[in-house]
Amino acid sequence: MNERIQIAVVVVTHNHRRTVQPTLASVAHQTSPADAVAIVDCGSEDTEWMDDWSTMPGFHCVRLGTNAGFTGGCNEGWRVLNRNSGYVLFLNPDVILPEGLFSRLRRLLVESRAESLGALSPRLLGYDFEMGRASGGLDSTGVFPSRFGGWKDRRDGSLGPSDEIEIVPALCGAFFLARVDALRDVALGHGRIWDDRYFAYKEDIELSLRLRRSGWKVGVWHGGEAYHGRGWKARELMSRAARLMSARNELRLHATYMPWRLPFSLMKLSAVSLLDQ
Repeated sequence: MNERIQIAVVVVTHNHRRTVQPTLASVAHQTSPADAVAIVDCGSEDTEWMDDWSTMPGFHCVRLGTNAGFTGGCNEGWRVLNRNSGYVLFLNPDVILPEGLFSRLRRLLVESRAESLGALSPRLLGYDFEMGRASGGLDSTGVFPSRFGGWKDRRDGSLGPSDEIEIVPALCGAFFLARVDALRDVALGHGRIWDDRYFAYKEDIELSLRLRRSGWKVGVWHGGEAYHGRGWKARELMSRAARLMSARNELRLHATYMPWRLPFSLMKLSAVSLLDQ
């Protein structure tokens, strides 16, 4: 009999009380439970809601006091969990998991086709937290480079056959299930897995590319689904500071992994810096 695959979860939140509660409930109600859960709050105005979760068996609550970003929160969760084997799921505070997902993932991850995977995500479908139900349509089946140099979640309905694991360029960070051995293989030192310089933009692409450069594959499992509410604002409503950070991170990403894309990234950064006032 195969040894049970261990899955630990890191949920990072910053003023996400409305969505993180149902997210955590969907983690807690898995028919095949997580082995440990770290909830990391990055400087929220209200953290009283964490008190009830801190009494749950296997749940660890961390209040950082300052906004360390998604990367800083994930790194703190990684340090708290201190896993030596199995998998760690880095999960957005606006994702709902079907109750049987972990059970199905554990069966999938012992199959030979999963041996080369450093990270995996099911298909992500849209979710409406106001209505409390799926919104219909795709949210992400992987992140792909565009012909003009940028990166976008694939939402165009290009789905593989049911139960296929499709190898993709990068995964959406909303659901990033990573093999512990692979994470240790690409660790940055000082207890860091995620590159803190990225804070909250393009960090999922960077980790995907780092895993791939080290020989691991990243894939989307079309036989599984989770629901993503997309808690951030639409791009046209993002602050100028956020757009600048995103453009700078893309430039850093391409300088490290895809230097032939630098001209586009430089033009984008210049446009945001000079024209987006």
